[in-house]
Amino acid sequence: MILNHPNPKQYDFYQYHTYPPQFYLKRAQDAGDWGYKYKYFLSTKDCIKLWIKNKIRSCKSCLSLIETFLCTASVAAGIGNLYRLPQTVISNGGLPFLVAYAILLVFVGFPLLFLELGIGQIVQDGFMKTWRAVPFFKGVGYVKLLAGCLILVYYPLHMAMSLYYLIWFAKASPPFLECATVRMEKDGYKADGISGQECIQKTFLESPFEEPTWFGIYSALILLIWLIVMAWCIKRSKTYEKALIVFLLCTLACLIALIVKAIETNQFQGIEGFVTNVDWDILAKSEVWYFAAIQVFFSTHLGFGVFTSNAGVIYKKSNPFWTSLGYIFLNLVFGVLAVCLYYAVSHNIDPAPSNTTIFEIHLLTHIYDVVLQAEDADMQIWSVVAYVTIVFAGFISMITIMYTIIKALSLETKNKLRWWQLSLVLSFICFVLGCATLLCPDLDVLHIFDYYIVGNLIMITVILEVLSFMIFYGPKRLQSDFEFILGNSLTTVWLGLWYLCPLLLLGIFIWCLATMPLTGYDSDDPLWVYATGWAVVAGALVFIVIVGFYTAAQQVEYFTFGDKFVASFKPSRNWGPTDPMMLHNWMQWQSKAQDGERDFTLKRRGTKEYTHSVKNRSKYNSKSYTPTISDSSTISGTLTYKKGDQLKNYESYLRSNSYEKPLRVTSLIDVMDSTPINTFQRNSVSGGYKTNYNPLANVNNTQTVQVSYLDGHTDGSTSEGYGTYRKGPFVIEDDGLEHVCHRRSSFNEQATEL
Repeated sequence: MILNHPNPKQYDFYQYHTYPPQFYLKRAQDAGDWGYKYKYFLSTKDCIKLWIKNKIRSCKSCLSLIETFLCTASVAAGIGNLYRLPQTVISNGGLPFLVAYAILLVFVGFPLLFLELGIGQIVQDGFMKTWRAVPFFKGVGYVKLLAGCLILVYYPLHMAMSLYYLIWFAKASPPFLECATVRMEKDGYKADGISGQECIQKTFLESPFEEPTWFGIYSALILLIWLIVMAWCIKRSKTYEKALIVFLLCTLACLIALIVKAIETNQFQGIEGFVTNVDWDILAKSEVWYFAAIQVFFSTHLGFGVFTSNAGVIYKKSNPFWTSLGYIFLNLVFGVLAVCLYYAVSHNIDPAPSNTTIFEIHLLTHIYDVVLQAEDADMQIWSVVAYVTIVFAGFISMITIMYTIIKALSLETKNKLRWWQLSLVLSFICFVLGCATLLCPDLDVLHIFDYYIVGNLIMITVILEVLSFMIFYGPKRLQSDFEFILGNSLTTVWLGLWYLCPLLLLGIFIWCLATMPLTGYDSDDPLWVYATGWAVVAGALVFIVIVGFYTAAQQVEYFTFGDKFVASFKPSRNWGPTDPMMLHNWMQWQSKAQDGERDFTLKRRGTKEYTHSVKNRSKYNSKSYTPTISDSSTISGTLTYKKGDQLKNYESYLRSNSYEKPLRVTSLIDVMDSTPINTFQRNSVSGGYKTNYNPLANVNNTQTVQVSYLDGHTDGSTSEGYGTYRKGPFVIEDDGLEHVCHRRSSFNEQATEL
C-alpha cells in the first residue's frame, strides 16, 4: 500500500503513533506539494481497505468497552451485595445502617478502590506482586489469600441451601412434608408448617451422625456448584470474562422480573415501613459503623485483591478513576435495589431476625416464611426467582475470587503447577473443607468465618496495606506512578484521602473493640466459637510480623541484618510493570520525574487513546518553544506550536525551506535499539535522510545535554533529553556538516549521535 519509502517499518510506526492515519492519507495524495523526495501512492482499492480496517478496529474497540462495562457490573452484582447486604441491613437498624454504609462506600470505598486499581495497573499481575513495593509486608498478601479461601469455603453453603429450596419447591408447595404438622378439622385435614429456621434445622442442617441422608444431599449440591465454578475457571481469562457476563445477564433478568412483580402487585408496604420507622440514634453506636465498614469490603470485593488482579486483564486500558467511580455507583445501585426488593417481598412479616435465628441463613429462611404465609399462589414462583438470583450472584463472587486466588498462587509457585491443576486442587480442598463445616451443628463454623475472621482480616490487611504504601513507598512515588497511569497530574487531595481512609478504619476498629462485647453481638457465642475467631485474627497479625522479618533476612544484597531490615521497606528490584514495553516507559518516566518533569504520553503511546489525543490536539499544552537548530541563520524568529496549529506551522516551515531530504524526529524506536553506539559513522547522511538520535537513550541520570560541533564550538542550544516531544522536532538542515553529536555529559552516558 505504501510504495518507495526508505523504511516502511518506520513509516508504519509514525502512521499509527505520531499523527492519525487521515493525515498520512492526505499527505500521500498531495505528496509532491509537501516537498518530500519520496512519493507515497494509495490506490482506490487500498483506500477502501484502509477505511474498512479502521472501521473494524473501531468496532472492536466499542465491543471491548462494552465487555469491560459488563464485567465491572458483574463484580458489583455479587452475593455479598445482593444477599449479605440486605441481611446485614435488617439486623442493624434498617435505613440508618444503609446510610452509614453508603457514606463509607463513597468516602472510603471509592478512594481505596481507586488506589487498588492504580496499583494493579502498575503491577499487571496477581495481588501478591504488590508487595514487591514494600517487601516487609508480604505477609499481608498471604492473609488476603487466606481470607479469599475462606470465602470460597462458605459461599457455596448459601448457594447449596438456595438450590435445596428450589428442588423442594419443585416437588411440592410449602409447607414441606418434612416440616408439616397435620390437624383434623370439620372439612378435612389441614397441614400447618413450622417456621423456616425450625424447618431447615430439622432437615438440611440435621446432624450427619443422626441423619446422614441430608448431609449427603447437601454435599452433593456443594459438589455440583464446584464443578460449575471449576469449569468456568479452568481456562484462565478466556472463560473468566465470559462467565462474568453470562451470570450477570442471568442475574439482571431475575432482578428485572422481581422489580416488575413488585410494581404490578403494588408491594410497597414493606418499603414504607423501612423508610418511616427509623431510629437515627443508632448512628451513634459503634457496631453500626463497624458492620457498615465490614460490609463495604464484602459488597465491593475490596481488599481481596480482585481489582489488583483484574487490572492487568479487564482494566488494563481503562482509566482507574472513572472505572472506580462507575463501579461504586453500580455497587450502590445494586445494593439499594436488593434491600428494597427484600423489604417489598416481606409484606407485613417482620424481617428482623430473632435471638434464636441462625443469622447467616436468615434471608433464605425468611423467603420461605413469606411463601408459607402468603395468600397469593404466584408467590411461590417469585420466591424461586429470588433463590435463583442468589445462586447466580454466588457464582459471580466465587468465580471472581477463584480467579484471583489461582492467579496469585500461580505467581507464588512460579508456574510450577499449571492453571488447570491449581484450579482442580483448590476446588477439591475448598469442597472438602465446606463439607467438613457441616459436621458442626447450627453452622457454627460458618458463623466463625463470617462474623469473626474474614471481615476483621480484610479490614486489618487494608489498613496495613494502605499505610505501608503511604509511609514507606512514599506519597511522591505513588503520585508519580498514578500520573504515569492516568496520563495527567494527580491532585494532592487523593494523597490526603489515602492517608485519612486507613486512619478512619483504624479508629472504627478500635472504637468497636472498646465498646462491643467480644463474645458476640446479639447473643453470647460459645467460648470455643469466639475464642477460635479472635485467635485466628491475632495469629494473622503475628504471622505478618514473622513473614516480614523472614523477608528482611532474605535480602541478599546486604550483609548486616540492620541493613537488610531497612532494605525490606524499600521497593525491590523486580518491582514494576510486567509488560516489557510498559516497564521501559515506566522506568523512563521515573527517571524524568526525579527532576520534576512529566511526559504524559509515555504510557499511552502506541494506543488508540494516544492516537486520538494527537488527532484532536487536546493533549498538547499551549506553551511555545524554540527548536534546537544547529544553524540559526536559516530560521528567523520562533516557531510556535500550539493545540490547533502545530501540524500547520510545521508543514509551512517545511514548504518554505524546500527540504530535499525527509526529516525524522526522535522516537521510542531509537531508544529500543539494542546495538550499542560506539562509533560516529552513523551520523553521516545515509539512505537519503538524516537521523536525529535521542541524546540520552542510554543514560541513567537525566541531564540537560549541550549540542556541540566537530570543531568544538557550541551555539548555546540544549537538548531536552530523554523521551519527550515538548520542545518540538530537532532539525539538521546543513548538508555540509560531516558530523554532529551530543557531548557526553557524564561517565554513565554513552556518546550518542544527533
